[in-house]
Amino acid sequence: MKRQQWPSDPGQKAQLEKKIRKVRGRGYIKPEFVKSLTGFFAVPKAKVDIRVVYDATQCSLNNALWAPNFFLPTVDSILRNASSATWFGDFDLGEMFLNYALDLDIQMYAGVDVTEVADAAAGAKQILER
Repeated sequence: MKRQQWPSDPGQKAQLEKKIRKVRGRGYIKPEFVKSLTGFFAVPKAKVDIRVVYDATQCSLNNALWAPNFFLPTVDSILRNASSATWFGDFDLGEMFLNYALDLDIQMYAGVDVTEVADAAAGAKQILER
């Protein structure tokens, strides 16, 4: 297993730590024994925020899962079905990916290295206890 690489930019690193703490707090990531790690990285979102991308290619989890095809419509197919009464919307489903729990037999192969966040929290706790 390879340790998680964190951004060198302090601002982006702080944003990433905040996002990881949030998913840990909601129970999406739990402290358990794992055999393999899923990497993650930050992608800028709207110039002021980031989106966390979980990269399962490093642990070969993608090869072990079945995923149905999800085809996006083309501009031509959308316009073919549009009329003057058609409304379009844009939905950002945020943490939708995190709402799908992996099977218990697979979870140990999809660990997330949060030691840097956990170490920072432990360090803060030690400072508060002094």
